[in-house]
Amino acid sequence: MTSPHRALTVTALLPGGLLVTGCTSGAPRPA
Repeated sequence: MTSPHRALTVTALLPGGLLVTGCTSGAPRPA
């Protein structure tokens, strides 16, 4: 049985990780 909780966490973490990586690298945040 696939846990929807895990899917939500991954969906939430992926954009967050990209945002943090972009901020630390000095790149402008995506609109």
